[in-house]
Order: sequence, then structure tokens, then C-alpha cells
Amino acid sequence: MAARPRGGAWSVERALAATLFAVIALRAATLTVMPLVDTDDSRYAEVGRQMVALGDWVTPHFSRETAFWGKPPLHFWATAAAISALGPTALAARLPSFAGGLAVLAVTYLCARRAFGRRTALLACLILATTAQFYLRWANCLTDMTLTACNSAALGALFAARSSAPGSREERRWLRLAFAGLGFGLLAKGPVVAVFCASALALASLATRDWSWLRRVPWWSGAATALGLALPWYAAAEERSPGFLRYFLVNENVLRFLSHDYGDLYGQGHSHPRGAIAVMLALGAIPWTPAVAACALGAARGRWAELFRERRDAVFLAAWALAPLLLFAASRNITITYVLPSLPPLAMLSAHALDQLLELGAARGEDGAQAPPAAVRLLEWSGYVSVLAFATRLWLDVEQRPLPLSKLGLVGLAFAGMVAALRVLGRSRRGVAVAVAIALLLPCADAAIRTALARELGAWASTEELTRFVRSDPLLRGCGLAAVGSVPFSAAYYMEGGVRRVGATSAELVEIAERPSCQLVLVKRKYLARLRPESLAGFHLLRQFGDYSLFRNGAPV
Repeated sequence: MAARPRGGAWSVERALAATLFAVIALRAATLTVMPLVDTDDSRYAEVGRQMVALGDWVTPHFSRETAFWGKPPLHFWATAAAISALGPTALAARLPSFAGGLAVLAVTYLCARRAFGRRTALLACLILATTAQFYLRWANCLTDMTLTACNSAALGALFAARSSAPGSREERRWLRLAFAGLGFGLLAKGPVVAVFCASALALASLATRDWSWLRRVPWWSGAATALGLALPWYAAAEERSPGFLRYFLVNENVLRFLSHDYGDLYGQGHSHPRGAIAVMLALGAIPWTPAVAACALGAARGRWAELFRERRDAVFLAAWALAPLLLFAASRNITITYVLPSLPPLAMLSAHALDQLLELGAARGEDGAQAPPAAVRLLEWSGYVSVLAFATRLWLDVEQRPLPLSKLGLVGLAFAGMVAALRVLGRSRRGVAVAVAIALLLPCADAAIRTALARELGAWASTEELTRFVRSDPLLRGCGLAAVGSVPFSAAYYMEGGVRRVGATSAELVEIAERPSCQLVLVKRKYLARLRPESLAGFHLLRQFGDYSLFRNGAPV
């Protein structure tokens, strides 16, 4: 057993561990401050709720009439289980992603500790937990975090197997776990997980010119394990919904990466320039992007070349990170969440580089020992760039929707406090203190925005306040509720399916207005602008909720 680090090294580890636990606690505390927002956050939550409502755990559904063939069910199973226990709440919807994020952090810690030691492992987890894409998606009801957890489990187990004694029981155990992770990945996102794993293995073997390790992998029994976990559901889904396999395997897993118009049944594809995944990675890695880029370009005193020359595990981490990026580099139909599977290995390599750059394990070992000035300036400017990015993003929100100046002022003061703290810590030249400050930038900025502006932003991006208003008023609770044009997924989720769609035509709205019973109509701003004045003649406006207007038939009471 390794001896406990002493002096400054132990203080550094305690500081990193305390900050990491603070970040996790802050993410947990702010998990439900914002309501489920439209579209994806509430859409996937509604799929989980439909599983419970319909009792159909084989075929995911958007509604009772509409099956969803776009994703396998693992994330929806977890969401449905949480909803069964906690009810249709934001906490139940987001709990699976939060648990998946914790699993990714656990894999990152175990792999980084195995390769570089405990201090670097803690720094790697802190970097990963506070990158923009990871931290923000950690609080969303999306399938991407579940995919990242399964992919990290599979590749993390392969990483551990490669560094185990050849033919040992430990190696065989890790390989079995790797194929189990692959099986769950097939249930989380589909064949793309197998492509990630195969590409990482091929890249690592090519880089090291060593294919011998692959001969020790139990391919047949491993494939039986992975397929044994996944194939029963695929077979049941095709039997229940004929045509599912063709659409999912061909359209969603092949054609979507080749064409913008790939026959998407549930929306429109994205269209970005080829290679846009690199820009998305730079944005997704904020606030660590400048520091990590400098390390990657050789700012870590030339240690990268030595690291990759002498460490097969570092080569495997690089292959793990590159595999998804290379796959998506040639595709135009991608989103920024596609960088998530690459973030854990990048965090490990970046933590090792920053550890060397900041000399956190310097022999002088004094508590709070000063780091090289260039390294501190690099981190300090990373922080300034990140605060500017956060402020710019908030400004874009302000331009799109009115927000109270008093609350914006409080958020601005929080940003100014972050800049002042960075300046003070930068002058101290304490590397670990500056690293901790960088790590806390996004959680603090996110908490400030969510706490100060949750109601205003939520009203524009969700119908949670509107549905709470309807359900809490005894006079409105029994009214029929219809949505013009399309039903917001957040309304379907919070009203537990008690919302129907009506067309944006005068005849339908006039018929609803003339009904003797209480009827409510929900109209989004874009549909309100298209309606003829006579369409809502039989209604009166009850209340405005951000982007939505709620009308009731009859004269005002």
C-alpha cells in the first residue's frame, strides 16, 4: 500500500477533494432549481413518464399514439423507475443523468489513479466535473450522459485490463466488465458504443504498433455477454413495432452521419460545417480550454512526447478521446453533446499535464508553495476568458427575452467577484488555489444565474409555472386544456398527459370556445402571431407566462 503523502502534497489533495465534493454538492443542490425545459429536457422526461403511464417498457413513446424509435430504452428505463418512485417531478427526470455523471467521475478517478496517482486523479475529476458540457448536461434529462457512463465503463475496464498482468484473473475480470459495459451501451445509444470501443482499440494498437494484447481479449464470450444483454430488447422491440430495427440501425446510426436529410421522424437534422466537432470541443471544455490547449501544444515543457513514448496507458487515453472526435469530424449532423464521451480521457491527460505544469507535487512540498509564474498566468487568463464567455451567453439570453435589471445586476456582481478572486489568487502564485478558483467558476456562475433568474428563464423555456397555476386553482383544475399547434413536452409531463393538441385554425378554436364546460387554450407566441383575430374571439386572456399565453373560453369571471 502506498504511503500517505505528507506536507504540501497532502494539503493539495485535500484541497482538490474538498473542491470536488463542493462541486458535486452544488450540482445536486441546484438540480431542480430550473424546471424541465423544452424541447429535449422535457421530451425525454415525457418518454419515461409514458413508460409508466402505458405500462409499456419495451417501446418508448412520445404519447399514447406515437412510438419513439430514435433511442434505445436504458435511459428511459431509469427515468421511468425514478418517476415510479418520486412522481413526475424534475428531480425524478434528472436523477438518472446525475447518477450517470457520478458513475463517469468514478471511472475517471479509478483510471487516472491507476495511471498517474491519487493527486492527478482528483484533479482529473475536478476538471471533468467543471467543464461546461459535463456540468450543464449533468442536470439535464438527456441520453448523452447515460451513453457516456456506459462508454466510460467499457473503455475504462479495457484500460485497466491492458495494464493488468497478462493472463491474470484481474485482467479477465476487467475484460468481462468491459463487455458488460458494451452491452449496456447498446441499450443506451446503440451500435455507436461498439464503434467507439473498436476505434479506440485500433488507434491504440496502431500507435504502439502492438496488436498482441488483442489476442488475449475473449472476443466470442465477450460478444455473447454484450449481445446477451442487448439483443432480447432489440428482438422484442422489433416484434412489438415492425420496422423499428431498419429505421434505428440504418437511419439513426448510419444515414444521420452522412446526410442532413436522413429521414428523421421526430424533427430536423442539424447542419454544421465538417470538422465543427473541434469547435464544439473547445466550447464544451470551458473553462479549461485555454489551459488544456496550451498543454497540448507543448507548454508542459515537452513532457507529452516523453509521456506517449514511455506510457502505453497514456496512448490508450489519447485513443479513447480521439475515437468519437474522428468519427464525428466528417459529419455535419452533430450536436455539442457529442463531445461528452471524449471528455473523461481528456480530463485525465490534462490533469497530468497541469500537475506537471503547476508543480503541484514539487519536492519543496510546502503548503501553498508557489507555482511557475507562466503557469499561473495561463490559468488566470483561462478564468478571465471563461467569465467573458459566461457573460456573453447571458447577454444573448437578455436580448431574446426581457429579464429584470435588478437580478441581472446581482448576477453581474457575482461575475465581478469571480474576476476579483482570480486576480487576487493569481498574484499569490499558488497553483492549487488558482486551479480551485477556475474549477468553481462555472458552478458558481450557474448557481447565481439559476437562483436569481430561475423563474424568468423558466417561464420562457418551460410551461411548469403555467401548469402549476392551472393545477393549483380549484376553478381551473377540472378544465380541459388544449395547446395550439403542438403540445409542449413540459406541459405533457407536468400535466401527466392531460393536454391535447388543436390546430391553429379558426374553426377548431371556435368549436372549443362554444363548449359549455370550462376550456383552456395554451398558445405559444409564434402561433399567436399567426392566428386570425376572430379565432380567439370566444376566449379571454387569463395570464401570460413568458413565451406562452393561457386563454379561457367564455367571458371573464
